[in-house]
Amino acid sequence: MTDKERQGGLANLSSLSIRRPIGVLACASVVVVVGLFFAGQLPLALLPQIIYPQIRV
Repeated sequence: MTDKERQGGLANLSSLSIRRPIGVLACASVVVVVGLFFAGQLPLALLPQIIYPQIRV
């Protein structure tokens, strides 16, 4: 088994990033844009309704 075969997926990702920086940058940009879009779609309440625990005797 050669050194290249022993290296895991992280080494492959690093070499891909070095060989094709524009492609990796484009993929990362797409992930960021999609994340921002869906973050804007999340329903958020300014003051969420809180139910306090009660003890009854």
